[in-house]
Amino acid sequence: MVDLHAHLGRERKAIGYDALMRVMETDEVTVEKGDFVCFYTGFADVLLEMNKHPDPTVLHNTCTGLDGRDARLLQWVSDSGCAALIADNYAVEIIPANPFKP
Repeated sequence: MVDLHAHLGRERKAIGYDALMRVMETDEVTVEKGDFVCFYTGFADVLLEMNKHPDPTVLHNTCTGLDGRDARLLQWVSDSGCAALIADNYAVEIIPANPFKP
């Protein structure tokens, strides 16, 4: 598990390759071929705290997600050989996406 929440709290931020590698190195997380990689962002906690009355403005402006347009991050996902990316948010990547970064 990669605990993005422990490093960024509920800050809404797109996590690119460099930031992800820093978190993984700090927490000594290793991803091997066939692994399911789970990202904990805190999003599910925010949602549950709303007690069945979700506030779209809050939900669209909280917690981290991967930067799905970061070419180095996308290459790392492919090269890692992981079987799946999983997150407690609704898309693994942050939405809306940032502009593409080659």
